[in-house]
Amino acid sequence: MTGYIIPFKPELKMKHWEFYNSVYCSLCFNMKPVSRISRLFLSHDLIFFYLLFISQIKSLEFSFGKRPCPLNPFQKKNILVEDKYLPLFSEISFIIFSLKIFDRSYDHPDLLNTGLKNWINRKFPSLEKITPFIPDIKKSMINYFQQEKQLTDSLKDRKIQSHKQYYDFFYSYLNLFANYFLSLFPLNFLENRKYFSLKNIFELSIKLVIIFDNLDDFDRDLIKGNFNIFHPLISIVSQNGTQKQFKYLQKSVKLDLYEKIKQFISPEITFTVNSMIRTYKSMEIIYNKELIDNFIFFAFEKQVERFILYNPYSQTNNNKTCSGN
Repeated sequence: MTGYIIPFKPELKMKHWEFYNSVYCSLCFNMKPVSRISRLFLSHDLIFFYLLFISQIKSLEFSFGKRPCPLNPFQKKNILVEDKYLPLFSEISFIIFSLKIFDRSYDHPDLLNTGLKNWINRKFPSLEKITPFIPDIKKSMINYFQQEKQLTDSLKDRKIQSHKQYYDFFYSYLNLFANYFLSLFPLNFLENRKYFSLKNIFELSIKLVIIFDNLDDFDRDLIKGNFNIFHPLISIVSQNGTQKQFKYLQKSVKLDLYEKIKQFISPEITFTVNSMIRTYKSMEIIYNKELIDNFIFFAFEKQVERFILYNPYSQTNNNKTCSGN
């Protein structure tokens, strides 16, 4: 669910690329009091959210320093020294890591995933000393998974046969996840106009990440029996076929059906990207405008291009993914 919002390096100046890497190292460094292990799973997407967030704060003070790299102590990294919001976003990174582990443990409660889930549960009490709102975060995470289960279980009781039925489910799922994710960020103290603009871009970009992630994992989830928001579309594009039948179709037929699924969802992706650009153009960006421009005008467009070209059943795409990793 991560790694889709990364800058498009060919259009980026070297100083902006170095600043981007400094923010990544800064988030990693600030995760030390939270969890050393989760540093390995630090989300690149979170850098975009952090940069966009601080771009709306006028009285922000930060400087640069050098710190030993946790993975290579003999190598010093440039980091951003900013004590107010970096620690908070590092904690959010741990929560995103926890969400991913909980999600995996629900899909596949094997020894590894269950062990990681139990480790996170033991870690939460110690985090309360650092972050008082951790109990609320954990409660909302459990509530999110309960709502997600109710939503996905509802598909078992009925077969989606129309566009309207699917879109009702699709938007319900996207809104459920986006609202939970948005609740992690401290946006409420911003002025009304800034709040609504930032909230809108956060929400739209989160929805794009969900779409790309599910498209990327379409075949893998089908094989493993994991939930995927696009699997219900199979019954629409394959003339009332089922997910189980889809597994045994010839590769050429799967390729054609996957292209139909992409055509079905393409207008939603185009609308989401255009809405994000429209909102962004109305905002005043105080810091790092050129770097954030790169995300908005190049990075997301490149992901859309990758999505258009990608098909897991195509011979030319066997070694490629839709992911930004």
